[in-house]
Amino acid sequence: MRSPDGAITAEVQAKARSGRSGKGWRMSEKHEHIARHRLFYCFVDCGHETNWLVYVMPAQHVAGFASS
Repeated sequence: MRSPDGAITAEVQAKARSGRSGKGWRMSEKHEHIARHRLFYCFVDCGHETNWLVYVMPAQHVAGFASS
């Protein structure tokens, strides 16, 4: 995302899953090392017919969870 003056205000990466299998979102080892301050992940749960659930988390938190 960029502000009107062209500066980067945030990076957003969407991760989606479908179905209600409960297997979570696909993440790889590389996500353990990505902790940029302006990066946010949007985890989208498309398993619901309407009102999809969206969880927004900073990359630092995701990196911590991915490494454990």
